[in-house]
Amino acid sequence: MPNLIIQHSEPPRAFLLPLLCSLSEPQQRHALNVVGALLAHGNKHKTLTALTAMLRLSHANHFALADFFRQSPWCPVAARHAILSAQMAAIGRLMRAGGQARPIVFLSVDDSLAVKDVATRALQAVTFHHDHVAQRRQSGRYTNAARYVTVSAHLNGFSFPLTWRLYLSARQVRRLNRTRTGDDRLTYRRLIALVIDMLDEVASLMPTGQRVYVLFDSWHASAELMNAIWQRGWRFICAVKRNRALSGSPVSTYWRTLSRQRIQCVTVNKAQGSHTYHTRFTSGRLRGFPHPVGVVFSKRHPRQARAAYFVTSDTRLRAQTILRYYAIRWQAETDNFLLKQRLGLADFRLHSVEAARRWFALVFAACAFIRAHRRGLARTARPAQTVVSRCDCRAATLASRTPDCVRG
Repeated sequence: MPNLIIQHSEPPRAFLLPLLCSLSEPQQRHALNVVGALLAHGNKHKTLTALTAMLRLSHANHFALADFFRQSPWCPVAARHAILSAQMAAIGRLMRAGGQARPIVFLSVDDSLAVKDVATRALQAVTFHHDHVAQRRQSGRYTNAARYVTVSAHLNGFSFPLTWRLYLSARQVRRLNRTRTGDDRLTYRRLIALVIDMLDEVASLMPTGQRVYVLFDSWHASAELMNAIWQRGWRFICAVKRNRALSGSPVSTYWRTLSRQRIQCVTVNKAQGSHTYHTRFTSGRLRGFPHPVGVVFSKRHPRQARAAYFVTSDTRLRAQTILRYYAIRWQAETDNFLLKQRLGLADFRLHSVEAARRWFALVFAACAFIRAHRRGLARTARPAQTVVSRCDCRAATLASRTPDCVRG
């Protein structure tokens, strides 16, 4: 029997309504309908028609929901800021619960593709992007998708999806601006600039003196981002490509240069079991970043042809600590799994960029509720003798029954 929503239960309302305070009352009803249906819907595709089919409410209509995204005058930026503030408040509560010792906060930067069909052309937020996942590529090295970048926080084993941005390529912005005038015209922002903007937002709410490590992969390992992180008093751990120059020489040449250094075996816990890596360590300077860095060269086996390279601005850390900290970044991948596979982030069928941004805002609000439900920071009291919708039960299921290999 399919899940049907005949009344919104208290936990989602108590968590979501403060995040949607900038919306009018009718807009809040539509937003609750969408988020509640996303939480309760168990099928693969979460289109507006499929979501509306679950709603047994007098004001639920898929045409009205479509207009809510396409024409209703509400700004997703306010909802995004409210979600960030709520998540940072939850981090503060978790820190205070830990006592005097202030734990380390890890921030993960990650971009991902919300993949669409190769023939999709009418959606403004969708275009062909380079895809590093070879099995997913649709045309050469490219995949038709909407690209977004996120910043997530990780603390004491919990994940907090903080903020996000929808990325539009320069060619995409030029094409869309041909039919736009005045304030409707879009402004191109580089991916690194979007990441720095998000870190600025997080920094404004982070407690002074908090120890923070920013984790990112080699696609974001630019000197501009490294310097921006350093200026905030934070430290970073990232992967770099094999041609990155360390003290004037490519990092790929250092494994042989350090051949007299004893190989250190480092065991890192994974989602299932653990794995031992063979590492060497050195320090030096990267071009464009004026401060010394520590570099770990890691191989699965000493005779493996190529190593993986990890850089940190905290030269006090050793190889085992660097790899253990960097492994925390995997929780950002579990957030993407939850967003795309369970909550339907890629299932939008909305023409304009503005409508797609509104869809993203509500999907991230649903994700924030699931993570808060798992932490026990959301209100869980049920009203007595109420016919309950299935969205809070579905949220508990998503939080507790996610396979270990993808659990955040």
